This record gives sequence, C-alpha cells and structure tokens, in this order.
Amino acid sequence: MFIVAQEICELAQEKNDVWLGFDVVRTAPGEFEFRTYTGQRGQDHSRTSGDPRMVGKQYGNFSQPTFGTYHADERNYAIVGGQGEDLDRELVYRANWNRILVSKWNRREYFKDSRDDETTAALESDGDAALEEFKPKQILTGTMHDTPGMLYNIHYGFGDILTAEAFGYNVDCHVTSVRVKVDQNNGEQIDVKLWGEL
Repeated sequence: MFIVAQEICELAQEKNDVWLGFDVVRTAPGEFEFRTYTGQRGQDHSRTSGDPRMVGKQYGNFSQPTFGTYHADERNYAIVGGQGEDLDRELVYRANWNRILVSKWNRREYFKDSRDDETTAALESDGDAALEEFKPKQILTGTMHDTPGMLYNIHYGFGDILTAEAFGYNVDCHVTSVRVKVDQNNGEQIDVKLWGEL
C-alpha cells in the first residue's frame, strides 16, 4: 500500500506540480488514522507565506548545506507518438538543445504515448511537458540548529516549509526528517533535516 501511495505522490508532483504527502497518525491508544496532505504536511512558513521562517548560516540555524544539480532522470529529447499504426503513426519530436549540448550524456530520449491526442499541437504540447517534467533537479539540503528565535516544536515543526538561504539561492524547503536523542541526564539533541528543490 505504501509503495502505491508514494507513487501517487510522485505523480502529483511530476504531472501537476503539487506536493502531496501522507502519514499514519496515532489518534488514541491503539488507534491510527491514514492522512494525506497537499502543499506541505505542516505549516507554510515560506518567504511568501506571510509568516516566514528564514534559515541560513547568517542566522546561526543552518549547517552542512549541500546544493547540487542532478541529471540522473533527465530526458532532453522527446518522441511523441500520436494516432495511427506502424509507419502511418504520427510522430512529433521535441528537444531542448541547450540541455543536450551541456549534458555529459548528450541526447537522452523519452517516448511519450499520446495516441489519444488528435492534433499535432497537442502532441507538441505533450512533448514540451515531458521535457519540463524530466529536466535536471536542483536540490538544496542541510541541517537545522535551534536558536532562541527558531526552536523546534515552538517556531516550526515536522513537515513545515521554511525558506533556506544558501549558495545565493532562496529555496523553500520541507522539514523532512527529525531525530531526537535523549541522554542519561534527560538532555535532548535534535537533528532536523531540510530538503528543497528549485
């Protein structure tokens, strides 16, 4: 069930640019509830939310930032198949030549089956959408630290969106992981991870 739910969430992001998440939440002793979330699991504290929470080295609450461009799933040349059979099938070709020329893999093809489309314009639109869907991913990750104005479970929580400033970018990031360690003196160490995509 969870694999199917994860695939649905990925499709929502890829096809409709909608963040979709799910969780199983304990509601009472021995009782659990399956919940879904759109936009974010928690609160929206992005820079445009009206209630922003900023994260960055300059604020003393962000370390180990990592920014990368990932090409593993990139496709820069789309072949779109329309109506017809064999040699009579309409084919449309769409390409992003800038990405082809800078990619170390050069041309990476993707076939899109659009046999339900009736016009060449619709096929071209499907090809352009596929190129956008499979563009390289630019991802920022890092670790949060508590500061007097930015305390976990007070100013922000798991699943919230925060805006991280690093490498010259402002990236809206989800709080994706929280680990709490308690030592023998009841001291807490909280490890909070952020993940965001440009």
